[in-house]
Amino acid sequence: MAVNIHDVAHRAEVSITTVSHVLSGRGRVSAATQEKVRRAVEELGYQANIHAQRLASQRSRTLAFQIASFTESPNSSSLIPNSNYFLEVLNAAASASTEMEYVLLILSAQAQPSILDRYGIAGVLIIDPRGDEPIFQTETNPNWLIVTNGRVAGNESHIGTVDNDHRRTTRETLEHLSDQGYQNPALLTTDLGRSYTNDVAHEYRDWCQENGREPLVIELEEPPMQETAANAVRMLLDRDHPPDAVITSAEDLALGALHEAQAHGLVVPRDLGIVSVVDSSVLLLTTPTISAVFLDPEQIGKTAISLLISAIDGESTFPQSVITPSSLRIRESTNRKGLTA
Repeated sequence: MAVNIHDVAHRAEVSITTVSHVLSGRGRVSAATQEKVRRAVEELGYQANIHAQRLASQRSRTLAFQIASFTESPNSSSLIPNSNYFLEVLNAAASASTEMEYVLLILSAQAQPSILDRYGIAGVLIIDPRGDEPIFQTETNPNWLIVTNGRVAGNESHIGTVDNDHRRTTRETLEHLSDQGYQNPALLTTDLGRSYTNDVAHEYRDWCQENGREPLVIELEEPPMQETAANAVRMLLDRDHPPDAVITSAEDLALGALHEAQAHGLVVPRDLGIVSVVDSSVLLLTTPTISAVFLDPEQIGKTAISLLISAIDGESTFPQSVITPSSLRIRESTNRKGLTA
């Protein structure tokens, strides 16, 4: 039979109310009595019922996780896009939530704000938002706690943000390409309404202007797909002055670029360099392997949940922004100097 709070109270020779106060940290209980209760809890192996605690304290221990939509279809049933990045963020967020005794629900991209109240959700983590998602309808409930992975223009006043320094790593990527002898890099990206793609595009254009290069940005429809990337690269390679390197905003775009380059008979990295601003394990399985920016999705998931729960507990206030480390991982697809004669 499971141990309950009555058993703990009997063992510690105190009232149920006293046990509840000790476990919740509320009320005035002497140090000696607290020690008796904690000893009883340990001896009996008692574990508090999170649902019962919520009812007693009127405090929700449910969080929500949402990945912003990469399609305009309201009937899309995809909760997790085809990318290792999102899965790794989700796994880390779920693990962190469990460790801090919270439940994490996954919301569809089309979920309406009313669901937060119906399920008693205390806070929401939204990945790669554009800012037009229904959850951001603050006029419905301006007190919802939201943490985003990526910035949201116009909603900064009540949001916590966990992000990478995409401009810095884009600059690092461009300097690496230049060091490897590439002179004319192009950028393949999806919706520039997302902060990370916008940051990448801005830094790319700034670098081109500083170095006397003509920027070549191709904005593709979402979701990122190998086929659309291949079509774009085919068009680029047919230009009078084709690019000698391609930077992509997603791993699927990098895969499409590689396939099209090889279909053209080009040798990567000799004839064309390819790099993705989002790393993925799949980029290690190609021939050649593809250079990419490692964003540390595990750290992003853990940091975002910690920030959200900290705000729920009243230990921090929004707006707040946290930058997590990221770095360029150089592989064969841009390592021209590593080629043997």
